[in-house]
Amino acid sequence: MKILTIAKEARESRIKLSVLLLVCLFMFTGSTQAKSQSACLDDYNIVWTEQSENASESMPLVGGDIGCNVWVENGDILLYLQRSGSLSENGEYLKMGRFRLQLSPNLFTGETSFRQELKLGDGFIEIEANSNDGQKVLIKLWIDVYNPVVHLEVEAIGNIDVAVSYESWRTKDKELLPNKVRRDRFACFNLEGYPGKVTRVKDQIISTDKGTLFYHRNPKDKLIPELLIKQQRLEESGELKVYGTVFDDLCVILQPVKRDNQGAAS
Repeated sequence: MKILTIAKEARESRIKLSVLLLVCLFMFTGSTQAKSQSACLDDYNIVWTEQSENASESMPLVGGDIGCNVWVENGDILLYLQRSGSLSENGEYLKMGRFRLQLSPNLFTGETSFRQELKLGDGFIEIEANSNDGQKVLIKLWIDVYNPVVHLEVEAIGNIDVAVSYESWRTKDKELLPNKVRRDRFACFNLEGYPGKVTRVKDQIISTDKGTLFYHRNPKDKLIPELLIKQQRLEESGELKVYGTVFDDLCVILQPVKRDNQGAAS
């Protein structure tokens, strides 16, 4: 009996050792593959050495349900902001606004080297400028995949002032004319041939001590989806429930982070 017990324990030890070796091998292989994939992606990073003419030459930045268009124009860093599900009262997929980042002194103007790179492996954008006298500024833009937050990190040699402003072009209600007059309704959902009046309401922008609050609130009396429900004669359907679409309130809070000469945050 004692010999059988020893043999059984030996077999169990060998099984446990084999499982442990397989787990270690799997972890090592997975880590190696991840590093290999990141290294391969680095070969396809998008690098620009000149600033953009306008938004048509922007670089994409995505994280979670937020997407941005990022570019540098005349020394200013600009980005459009979009969030999944941000549909207007007319079914338009609207951008939520534009941000403008300005530096003083601004190394992105004058005789300096310029580099803008989309880091595919890590999912962020890096913008850098270097002057002939040794001055340098490095900007990193990335989006938190777990929270609806866009981060802009600025590192510079020497003191530098940073100003961020929010810009919106929907400052008043606008009638969207039919396509035969002007293609204002091109982005509207099923309203291109609608014979009635189509209006896009203005954005709401509020400045506070903590930052800027901006949102687009869809009115109760809207065409989408109510018009489509009427066209399909579904008004009296007891099981049909209609919910209005409201943009999430988005509050921008600017929190400067000071760093010492070694780059540590304080």
